[in-house]
Amino acid sequence: MNKLNKNILTDRWDSDCFPDKETALRICKDTKILTKYIPHPFSGHRPLPNQKLSTIETNENGWRSPSVINKKFKKNIILLGGSAAWGFGATSNKQIPSYLIEKILFNKYELEYNVINLAEQMYSSFEELQSFVSYADELTPSAVICLSGFNDSAQAYHNVFKINIMQTRWTKFCLWSLKIGLLNENNFFKKIFKILIRSYKKKFIFNENYYVTKKPKKKEIAVNLFENKVAWISSYCKNMNIPVAFFLQPDLHFKKNKSLHEKNYLNTFNYSNDLNVFKPEQSESIVQSLLAIESKFFKNPLNDKNQLFCSLLDVFSNFKHTIHIDRVHFSDEGNKIIADQICTKITKRFDL
Repeated sequence: MNKLNKNILTDRWDSDCFPDKETALRICKDTKILTKYIPHPFSGHRPLPNQKLSTIETNENGWRSPSVINKKFKKNIILLGGSAAWGFGATSNKQIPSYLIEKILFNKYELEYNVINLAEQMYSSFEELQSFVSYADELTPSAVICLSGFNDSAQAYHNVFKINIMQTRWTKFCLWSLKIGLLNENNFFKKIFKILIRSYKKKFIFNENYYVTKKPKKKEIAVNLFENKVAWISSYCKNMNIPVAFFLQPDLHFKKNKSLHEKNYLNTFNYSNDLNVFKPEQSESIVQSLLAIESKFFKNPLNDKNQLFCSLLDVFSNFKHTIHIDRVHFSDEGNKIIADQICTKITKRFDL
């Protein structure tokens, strides 16, 4: 194995695309520590509702979006995706993709749409689909936008299909609570007793087969996840005559003119958790999965007036300065570039 000099390890919060280090650390704290999450019966997990942090706010549904009770406009667009679409790394809710798309559509194209952000951290296409199915009937969208791809590829690398880290953590906690008799115990003192006396019991090993009946081969997971999402959402949208646009999110690997920070971070990304052992297969696996998704859905897209496939893998290639704070998250400027590209494509393709 090759060894990496620790002196060149690059933390994403050291990116020179942030206004200053203080802002970067504030975003980091809000994103990784202060934002509180709970299990969600429809889409796996969501932040607690009505959180107001310095860089992140959630509405009454836990979405990083304005309230849907008193909406600004009459018509809605739904945005689906993972952390990139959610706005990981943005300095405020006014710099995330959904807000910027809404602003550009109004200011540049004189189109009045609420862009409702159903994206969330760690969501793969499976959670995107769950969110869409759960809320499409209530939000009655006039268009749907999906911005994703990386998390499906990461799922494939880790050889997991329709589960994620959040679900695994809560399942283990639930099983531990059940095993020591804590889950259904109402007496406070008995709860304390069971935690102190019985918590030594061995952990229950949970088999992934509980969640799925037919798991794809590892190299097929990413395409399978993406394909299921496209099939279900496209079918619904076709039946309801709703335009739907799928965008393959940017990835630092494909940016042709990388800044120094971006080069160093991409090297760091290839290392294991202890950042000592070189693991080029991680980056290569994700790249191959992204290329497989791009090849199947974006190279020869279906000729449908109400459907759009657009790859943004290398959308930042003309920019020599830092856009990426890490491999798949971007500066405020990067979010604006993505939002502008999305607005340009959908207004050209669809009669909004």
